[in-house]
Amino acid sequence: IPSINESTSIQNHDLKILQVNVQCLRNKLPELEIICKIHGIDVVCVSEHWLSEEEIDLYVPSGYLPASFFCRKIKKNGGASIYLKQNMNFEVIELERFSSELDCELCCVKLVDRNIVIASLYRSPQGKINNFFENFESAMKSVLKRGNLVTVCGDFNIELLAINTRNSIHFGNILRSLNLNCTIKYPTHLNSCIDNILVNYNNNLYHVECIDDQLADHKSNLISIFCNSLGKTMNHYKPTMKKVRFRKQSEIEICKFVECLREESWNIINEYNLGNVTVDKMFDEFFNKYVNLWHNNSPLISKCKKPQYTKAKKKFQWYNYNLAKERESMLNYFNVFKNLRKNNSEHTPVAYNAYLAVKRLYRAHLTQAKRQTYENYIETAP
Repeated sequence: IPSINESTSIQNHDLKILQVNVQCLRNKLPELEIICKIHGIDVVCVSEHWLSEEEIDLYVPSGYLPASFFCRKIKKNGGASIYLKQNMNFEVIELERFSSELDCELCCVKLVDRNIVIASLYRSPQGKINNFFENFESAMKSVLKRGNLVTVCGDFNIELLAINTRNSIHFGNILRSLNLNCTIKYPTHLNSCIDNILVNYNNNLYHVECIDDQLADHKSNLISIFCNSLGKTMNHYKPTMKKVRFRKQSEIEICKFVECLREESWNIINEYNLGNVTVDKMFDEFFNKYVNLWHNNSPLISKCKKPQYTKAKKKFQWYNYNLAKERESMLNYFNVFKNLRKNNSEHTPVAYNAYLAVKRLYRAHLTQAKRQTYENYIETAP
């Protein structure tokens, strides 16, 4: 059984990105947290989170933050999101104008310290394929023109292993025109390769592996990027200092402002009382004088601001050795079922039911362990 504090993946990496189709994050969160912990995941790209915008902040893997997301407002389910480890410096890249429900559900961030753009995508099989082609190509062009290194994780619902259909051929041509390459070369859903990780850098700069975690009926995929080998565009990159402008509001400035208000004659009020101006004219002139006095006494000041880092939250250790054993047992049950199904065995239904029973029990124990840990923390809090 792998240690719960170590990654079973390769160690020589700078960045690990998990591509996963969860098919509802609400009841998969504890399992996703364990997968991230075991494999040392830095970035989680989720397809089909099934959450509304109001729910996004409620279902976040422990130790991560929701950096960017797309949620449906009309249709149910679907969606795409990106979760980053806390303390990672990032910028959200707005691709909302290229996103539409069913057709192309897209979100994107840039890791500032590494100069890498990461996108998460979901395309529904019920969506209009031509809309997807157009929106995807436009979105990628807007990102690539900045000269960024790009990683696109998603469920495309297009066969990407056997390029023998009109849609597969057309999408393949789009990818070649954008210099984007598929890194996944194995089936991810039944016998089809519809999930993938697209990159625009050489294959000797990353390693890809399948994580058959039974989180859903799609296989999850992990890409480990060797950032130290990506060249000068990656090395020694320093985040730019942001310049902010604000008006100083100390007691001195406030006193000056009040004194100017006191000395102002406000003749416009007399003009209004005499009926020479309308109430709208009086208000406009009054407001303009008020604002000008404020600006004169509190001029704009420029200041360089360092990039903001999110403060890490307290970590809770609730995943234990017994849960790790249960997870291994669940995966063993699944392997038995998979082998029986492959050989068309008459015992396949029995094996499948046994696997489902073990999986339900494992999920229940995960939820119970996490809840108990948090309840204990609350009860013992000062």
